[in-house]
Amino acid sequence: MDVANNLLCFLKKDDIQQIPKKDLLARIIEEVFGVPSNNINLFIDTTSCVLNFPTYIFLKKFERYLLGTLCNFEEQCKLAGKLDPKSNTKNYQKLTEELILTIDKIESLDKILYFSSLTRALLLLDMEIELFWKLKYYIMNCTIGELKFLEDLPMNYKGRLNTKISILYRYGLFQQVFIESDHDTMYEISDFGKALKSNCLNFDDEQTALKTGKTLIKYDDLSPLEMLEPMSYSDIEGV
Repeated sequence: MDVANNLLCFLKKDDIQQIPKKDLLARIIEEVFGVPSNNINLFIDTTSCVLNFPTYIFLKKFERYLLGTLCNFEEQCKLAGKLDPKSNTKNYQKLTEELILTIDKIESLDKILYFSSLTRALLLLDMEIELFWKLKYYIMNCTIGELKFLEDLPMNYKGRLNTKISILYRYGLFQQVFIESDHDTMYEISDFGKALKSNCLNFDDEQTALKTGKTLIKYDDLSPLEMLEPMSYSDIEGV
């Protein structure tokens, strides 16, 4: 079964936003994953899907992902273009497989919506694929609470260390900044954190890249992390 090709054909066929909600999951199961129509109830009827419950959960996440990512048929065609072997997309087969594997591994519907926003950034802003995978890593490894914390902060946030900032700092989403006038170290959102906010967590906000044109969509757009290190003895002697 060629799921990559099936998904490509499915995206090119009909506007999923126009498919009745009660029919969409069955269409996905049959047309993307190749399950015969007479077996579909084994996956979508909650009274008979006990043995296939993990598969049912995956399919519901996949449905939520497609609906969250693709707002109209034009966007479907853009995603199809990324997955089409005739396009210029490198490793289109890997992209399709990674999308499906990521959806399978994501443990909550809230994270599915974050991943949908990130995919929309890939489609609408022509994000560099390597940065897309990097930002996906943050969605997978941070908790919903940590992602929500970062989402709620302003881009120019600067503050003292706390538990969540210390964790996000380890991921490279915050960086240290030395306030010379106070002889103190503060923490601000790094460019990786700003890229995650603008391309994912806050993608639909008014001040993000899609609205302002200020994009962080390539590695070259991002400044290196500012990571202050303890002074060595030679540094101290030179002061």
